[in-house]
Amino acid sequence: NKQLLVNGVQTNAVNVNGDLSFNLTASAPPASQGGQAVTSVLIEDILPAGFVFDPATAGQFACTIVPAGDTVTQCATLGNGITWDAQTRSLQINTAAMNAGASVTYAIVGKAENQAGVWTNTATLKLNDSAFYDPNPVSNISNVEFTINGIEPTVLKSTLDPVLPVAGANVRYSLSISNPVNGNPVINGSLSDILPAGFTLVSANAPVVSGGASFDGVQTPQAGATTLNWSALALPPG
Repeated sequence: NKQLLVNGVQTNAVNVNGDLSFNLTASAPPASQGGQAVTSVLIEDILPAGFVFDPATAGQFACTIVPAGDTVTQCATLGNGITWDAQTRSLQINTAAMNAGASVTYAIVGKAENQAGVWTNTATLKLNDSAFYDPNPVSNISNVEFTINGIEPTVLKSTLDPVLPVAGANVRYSLSISNPVNGNPVINGSLSDILPAGFTLVSANAPVVSGGASFDGVQTPQAGATTLNWSALALPPG
């Protein structure tokens, strides 16, 4: 069994616009399984569009070799085996030499921008050593799923009257909805407020928006309603 392996792992839980890191590992079989020292082990990773990445970040491409003390396996560095093409989003890590039974892991650090959900990131390992035959090239592809958690907007309801009025009198209150700076953009959202039993709407002021927020100004709650609805809400982060 002479196959090489590549593996990718997300290393931290992350919210939208938060820090995201993952590891890329290339490993070679031991000599007892027919492994041998190889040269020019290339990992290519086309990074997802939402992954904001700066190759010059401190600690970027931190490299770990296993077993410790291996003097054959070499770590690549930016400009010396590691290249980044921002236009194609291709990250290439070329480990110049890898010993039999060794593995080399590179840490990749960036941010998850704007879109919550599960992103699929595919890393491919390529061997440019013509003296080595890999019988299972399928093992040279690793799909890394990044789970990006969204942050929900906050809704605040507060009364405008310090003293509760008598039965039959009007009750004034306000509703505020905000999207945190590191939240997910809200597109075509809605807000619903079910009034307590015995309450009906007398009137509602037009919402005051800021920071690029918007709503459907036509379909606003009408007098007599017991459920208040606002639609077509757009709330950018912040």
